[in-house]
Amino acid sequence: MRWFDEYLGLLAAASLFGAAVLWAAGTPVAAQVAFLGLSAASLAIMAWRVVRTPRVLLVGEPPGRPRYRLREALDDAGYGLRVCAGPEERPCPVLQGKPCPVPGRPSAALILRRPGDRSPLPPCGEALGVRIGTVEGNETPSWLAA
Repeated sequence: MRWFDEYLGLLAAASLFGAAVLWAAGTPVAAQVAFLGLSAASLAIMAWRVVRTPRVLLVGEPPGRPRYRLREALDDAGYGLRVCAGPEERPCPVLQGKPCPVPGRPSAALILRRPGDRSPLPPCGEALGVRIGTVEGNETPSWLAA
């Protein structure tokens, strides 16, 4: 899904460049307008798809697993990924009475914790109004397994 959006962006850029080349070459306006229309349509479709894509918030770093595998698994399932380093990296703004800065209003949050970590969970569910999932110990979720 993400790749499709990237190709749409590439098509929009190439169409815009084509319109500029046609303008510089002095071709008829109809050809220039066609390329501009293709560029605008590609950008509009890409923006519409990005806005409609549900997002998952990942809090913490996957231990021993590359983040791209998680991103690919979520992408294959039709989700986008937003990342928060979590309270281990810096104080959570929600705990300080500030709004969560995560863009795109995720539809779910996945909090990754180190084995044996008994610190309180970040208040992502209350702050964003989303469902929370946790992975504790050495268990590997099915979507992260290779």
